[in-house]
Amino acid sequence: MKNHSISFLIIFILFGYSLYAQNSNIDYPATSKQITITIGKDSIAAFGMFAAGKEKKETVLLLHGIPGNEKNLDLAQELRRNGRNVIYFNYRGSWGSQGEFLYLNCIEDVKKVIDFFSSTENSEKYRTMTNSYILFGHSLGGGIALLSGAQDNRV
Repeated sequence: MKNHSISFLIIFILFGYSLYAQNSNIDYPATSKQITITIGKDSIAAFGMFAAGKEKKETVLLLHGIPGNEKNLDLAQELRRNGRNVIYFNYRGSWGSQGEFLYLNCIEDVKKVIDFFSSTENSEKYRTMTNSYILFGHSLGGGIALLSGAQDNRV
């Protein structure tokens, strides 16, 4: 019984330290926000997971495939824990985003999302570096990441 008590105490201390380490920056804690980004006459639904700390950070854009049901938010949590911001969004015409779903629109959507987070106001608000983006996609999103990254020096 004594060994179980000691094991429980060690686990409890490690768990408490882990929670403290993740939330030790009280002034600039890790946050999550739903964001609407306007592209022309359309708007797209986005979800931002922002890492703790006052400094600006690299931002990862998660690009989903078709039909786009997988969000990879488990990966997003790990990236945020490691000091990166993560943005997940739905291309125009998919999953609640307005507009027409076209391959060319998907590529433009990536550029417009980067433009949104690179603006002076939003870069300060969301603590994003304006020239340090990472595109991470699978299936359709992988192709969009390759094409968008090849055209944008901020990636």
